[in-house]
Amino acid sequence: MGLLWDLLRDLMIQQQTRCYKVIITGWSIHKNEFQGYDIYIEEFVTGPEGCCKRLVETRKFDLADLIRNFEIRSEPFGLRFKRWLSAISFEFELCNQTFNVTGIDKEKPIFSRIR
Repeated sequence: MGLLWDLLRDLMIQQQTRCYKVIITGWSIHKNEFQGYDIYIEEFVTGPEGCCKRLVETRKFDLADLIRNFEIRSEPFGLRFKRWLSAISFEFELCNQTFNVTGIDKEKPIFSRIR
């Protein structure tokens, strides 16, 4: 039974699929004043044929670093998800500027500004 069990386990691992979910949260103290935003990425693993989905990890992106690195001078506003570019990259908008995030399956994703 040991060899059979090992073969079945290996087959199940090969059939696992990783998928991701982007969560954007926001809050506002008063209208037209600072709005706080957070971006989270949830990573899930599914079994064969999409069964048995389970959450593996939730990570929060540091928007303060993004704002500092891209020298955004205004208070953050208008954070919204735009679209998936691939299974591990997406596009979002912040302060009327579009950004790509690639490598969300890595510890340190890469942010780039489009416009």
